[in-house]
Amino acid sequence: MKNLFLFIFFILTLFSHAQIWSPVGTGTNQVVSSLMVHNGELYAGGNFTVVDGTPIDLFAKWNEISWSPIGTGANNAGGGIVTTTVYNSDIYVGGGFMDMDGVSARNIGKWNGISWSGLGSGTSSVGGPDFVTALYVYNNELYVGGYFTLMNNIQVYRIAKWNGTSWSTVGSGMNGGQSCNTCYVSAFMAFNGELYAGGIFSIAGGVPANNIAKWNGTSWSAVGGGINGPVSSLIIYNGELYVGGSFNAGSANPNQVVKWNGSAWIAVGTGMNGSVNALAVYGNALYAGGQFTMADGAPAAHIARWNGTSWDPLGAGIDNTVKTLCVYNNALYAGGLFTSAGGNPANNIAKWSEPVGISEAENNDFNISPNPVNNKIQLNSFAFKTKEILLLNVEGKIIKRSTENISELDVSDLPSGFYFLKLLGDSKVVNKKIVVQH
Repeated sequence: MKNLFLFIFFILTLFSHAQIWSPVGTGTNQVVSSLMVHNGELYAGGNFTVVDGTPIDLFAKWNEISWSPIGTGANNAGGGIVTTTVYNSDIYVGGGFMDMDGVSARNIGKWNGISWSGLGSGTSSVGGPDFVTALYVYNNELYVGGYFTLMNNIQVYRIAKWNGTSWSTVGSGMNGGQSCNTCYVSAFMAFNGELYAGGIFSIAGGVPANNIAKWNGTSWSAVGGGINGPVSSLIIYNGELYVGGSFNAGSANPNQVVKWNGSAWIAVGTGMNGSVNALAVYGNALYAGGQFTMADGAPAAHIARWNGTSWDPLGAGIDNTVKTLCVYNNALYAGGLFTSAGGNPANNIAKWSEPVGISEAENNDFNISPNPVNNKIQLNSFAFKTKEILLLNVEGKIIKRSTENISELDVSDLPSGFYFLKLLGDSKVVNKKIVVQH
């Protein structure tokens, strides 16, 4: 008996440090390209037309329980919504679209919580691609990057800034005055008081700069010798600037990810075997998502975690491309173009978090019995209305789901062991541990 208690204690301790993948509703029918948190809700932008089985065009929000639209959607011009941010309490979206809710908004639009509006005539490009790929707030102005050469009919060359009422240039832009259909700005990040911009370009403000440059508010300058391939993402981690993209050489000989300490480029392990599209800091670690299947020479399916010294996989990972990462309500959300995460069905968006039942809060409005259980477990609610029940195994895989009979759950067909029960209500989520014992 003493050995049994020691075993149970060991298992619970082990699981308290585990993490799992779970779906976010039933997901979307097409790619999720951008994730952002605003006013306690998660906003997702992409090229989708259906979310959780409901027609929703390009932009939706998630409150931990359900999805809902923002307005009636957009007139998609082929790119959908690929970037989002908040500026002066309003939501700004960028991508490839012609209007939002029938209001003209060429590739960039603003949502004030009630209605959509455009920002002048939007972007345009002569003889080349035309869409917005990056939005970022720096020094109280909104910076916009993309494939465009004109913003509101002002010549800006792939980058412009908005002060809330009007557009202006950012120096002479990237490859200013040149016809470059492959040049664009795709990522921004403030570091050491300056704005860093990454993408595909060879000149910034008239200064040679290979795919990454920095802006001090008045002029552009190079960042070391630059990067030899496209830059897709930038983030600060442990006081250093991390850069993700599709590159494999430079002063530090990196593969798809490298860091800048303010004076030199430094490798981040041996990197990945495919492009890094997104970076995010969650807890004490850096997370990378993209098109890779290996990190530091070991299997890591499209997402990996850097602990400061090495890259690790996230369980079974994700089965296809990750395009965006975002932290929301103490969980890491991944969006992209995929159908499963951690072996569970997850259509283009998934959540990585502590397993349900670990760190479970006291809740006097709900209890379960018996526990341990060998047949059916009774779910007793006093003031908590349950809409859905999820049962996960210790690997984080959903093995039972119910939205009909929410007063009991049959576990007689399951092998003995530990399981995690997640109960989703109208306004909260309750997590419980259960033990099946036959």
